[in-house]
Amino acid sequence: MKCILFSLILTSLLTTNVISKDFSGLNFNLNIGAADQGTTYSDLTRYSSSETTCRGDGFCDEWDNTIVGISYGIGYDFFLTNNLPLDKPLYLGIDFGGLITMDDVSRRTNEVTGGLEDYVIETNFRGHNIISTGLSFSTIPFKDQDSKVFIDFGAAFANINHPHLDNDSGSWDFEDSPYIQDLVEGYYIGGGIEYLRGKNWGYRANIRHYDFAHMELNWTPKNSSTKAQYKYEDTLTQVEIGLVYYLRKK
Repeated sequence: MKCILFSLILTSLLTTNVISKDFSGLNFNLNIGAADQGTTYSDLTRYSSSETTCRGDGFCDEWDNTIVGISYGIGYDFFLTNNLPLDKPLYLGIDFGGLITMDDVSRRTNEVTGGLEDYVIETNFRGHNIISTGLSFSTIPFKDQDSKVFIDFGAAFANINHPHLDNDSGSWDFEDSPYIQDLVEGYYIGGGIEYLRGKNWGYRANIRHYDFAHMELNWTPKNSSTKAQYKYEDTLTQVEIGLVYYLRKK
């Protein structure tokens, strides 16, 4: 009898349908952290890269730059069910937000010809801003019910510019410096944890990875019949901490 009673008490502590701090409702977050911008560059026709510096598929270089980023978000979480294992709740969130980078130039790489800097390739996140919208799934994993863990995913958009600057003999030749700029779509995936210190305010930590569609620059230089074809693929990964505020709580 005592064993049965002890089992019932232990089960009631680990599995409960009472949510002491409900995470549903409208919420806002503001975060700061490190953002790593990465670019993969391919010279498909070897116009400005030698055979020895590029692979057979055209891949030539990749570079990244870690900078400070500030992100913001607004979302609404809906309570779905209490039928997860151990009677844990499940929430569905609709999220909208963005990332502001403190520097819009990812990095530049130099190719040297005859001891002089020749082509300079840049990645510019114009406007310092990346916009995102998507969904999240979350639950309350711990017994104190003050913490929420989540995964999120969705679509992202960024205005990216890839200039390929000709710097022959140390001076810019803008006529022979093509670029490609566009509003590029992509996706993001991430996850994190939130911890409420009271009814509304709390802390959060998360990681998110962005991957954008590749961009191709096709260009025929002056005084040349050789067609240049460059391919760029951009990613961005952020790790950050911040604050969260839930406007409506039960």
